[in-house]
Amino acid sequence: MAEEDPKRKLLLLIRDFAAEKSQGERRVSDLKKRFLDRQAHFETASNELEKAKRAREAAEGELRGSQAQLDRTCASLRAQEERISGLQGEIFNATSELKAIKKDGDIRRDEFIRAMQELNVKIRKFHERAFQALKACNAEVQTDMSIETSNSDQTPKLENENNLKDLESEILSINAEIRGLEEECQQALHDVNAVHDEVARLERKVSLGEAIMLESERLKQLLGYPFNILHFLCLVLT
Repeated sequence: MAEEDPKRKLLLLIRDFAAEKSQGERRVSDLKKRFLDRQAHFETASNELEKAKRAREAAEGELRGSQAQLDRTCASLRAQEERISGLQGEIFNATSELKAIKKDGDIRRDEFIRAMQELNVKIRKFHERAFQALKACNAEVQTDMSIETSNSDQTPKLENENNLKDLESEILSINAEIRGLEEECQQALHDVNAVHDEVARLERKVSLGEAIMLESERLKQLLGYPFNILHFLCLVLT
């Protein structure tokens, strides 16, 4: 019995050691599985992190490009606003000049109408005088035919010559006035054409200014939505 006890104890120790060894192997196997699982999760997380970094770098690059485009667009808008301001100044000056030209044209038109009315009065008076002179000449010719003496024949001729000279002088004066009025009429027509050209130039400027202002407003509206997205990306990425 005494010899069996040490053997039994040895067997018990061997059995306990084998059980502990088996349990330790199972624990090591479980730890290996957990390690491999954690390693797989770590690699997946690392890959996702790299993708996120690349996406962030791409977004930052796109953001920088969009910001540069936005800066160029803003500079273009400022240049267009300065151009619009200059056009508005030119339109104001041209409008003032146009008003002055129209006022001068109205004055010239009134003067031309008044001169034409005065000329019509003179022509009417001239016609009346010419009619009276011709009537007198006819009466004198008939009188001359009935008078036989030479002394009495010279007086009506002298009077007729004087009347004709007066009529010629008056005709020359009226012709001179007509030429002057024709020159004034040509100048008035030239002024009217100048006014029309100025009006056309102003209309082109106004149309151009309105088109530029409309395009500027459209560009500002288009910039509103992308700008908000860029601002959101800045907040997310920082």
